[in-house]
Amino acid sequence: MGIIKNKLIILFIIIFSTISFANDSSFIHPYRTTEEWEKLNDDYIEFNEIEDLVHEYNPIVKNNWNKYEYGKTNDDISQNYYDSADSLFSMAQSLIQNDTTKAQGTMMEAQAYGMQMSAENNLNDSEINRYTYEKAEKEKVLFVKQTYVNYLYQYLDYEIAKEKTKDGKNSLESANRSFNFGALTKVELLSKEKELLLLESAELSAKNNYENTRKTLLIELGKDPSKDIQFEPLKFIEDIDILTINLENDILLATNNNFQLKIYYKKKINATTTELVKEQENNYNASLQYIYNDIISKYNTIINQQKIINAKFSEYNSLLLSFQKEQKEYYDGRLSLRNLEKSLSNLNISLFEYMKSKYTLIDNYLSYQAAIQGIAATV
Repeated sequence: MGIIKNKLIILFIIIFSTISFANDSSFIHPYRTTEEWEKLNDDYIEFNEIEDLVHEYNPIVKNNWNKYEYGKTNDDISQNYYDSADSLFSMAQSLIQNDTTKAQGTMMEAQAYGMQMSAENNLNDSEINRYTYEKAEKEKVLFVKQTYVNYLYQYLDYEIAKEKTKDGKNSLESANRSFNFGALTKVELLSKEKELLLLESAELSAKNNYENTRKTLLIELGKDPSKDIQFEPLKFIEDIDILTINLENDILLATNNNFQLKIYYKKKINATTTELVKEQENNYNASLQYIYNDIISKYNTIINQQKIINAKFSEYNSLLLSFQKEQKEYYDGRLSLRNLEKSLSNLNISLFEYMKSKYTLIDNYLSYQAAIQGIAATV
């Protein structure tokens, strides 16, 4: 890892001096065919549609691009601040002349001074605003994708809760039989009934969780939560091959693509004082280490999650072998039905836990990919 880091220090310097910034704004309104629009607006959401759906229909993303003004220079934006300050000063002076509105005028005057300071310290231009909105959109896409995965994850939580409730009912039926035969006390039976009530409550809570996540997901995608909208099952779980990850290359990509680095670089160009230039250089250079650490951390999280998946798979296989053995014992009359039911319940829960661990890997991988695409952690 030390060798990689030493190489990166040199390559970071190269990227700092060669990074380029496009001015093309056509990405805001990409061309789509009639068929593509119909697909985005149907009642079946595919995972690979999320980026397009967020771009076109997410309320926050739409609002950002609606207020984006292409071609605004740093001076243009500063002048807007100065114009607003002049307007506020004019109104404030009129209010200050009247005793009943003097306090309001004083507050407005303070706002005007704030606007003036913003104009003097402004480093923004339309290019920086674009990078800011692109970064926000990438972050929103990641959030929605992870919400999609979380919805499927929480559905498995609901399946686990249902399985536990089913087992709790079987346990109570068995307890009732034992109580009727005098093999169980009333207190023990009441304890089983209380356990079932808690399991049923947990099942309802799990159901509410995944239904609420579904609503959040649909709202983020500009869909009506009351409609019967279906989600595509995730098909690429087996496609995540951590052995093909090129960590050194990915760190370089994450650096070259990072939106915040682009913002710091452009702010340095716009800076008019030595202090502001130095501030942006310091932010840029410190962020290089942040990006490096973030990619390494996310990579290690993926590696560790793969180990968890392997452990969950081994646990499931072990329970499967035990269940198969207990099935034979049951058919031979050497195991009770209740014990077999309990074994099957544990096996089903283990399978769901294994599937959940794979969804967690997808979540980790999405975070890693998004960092490479421009939103790795920075100062």
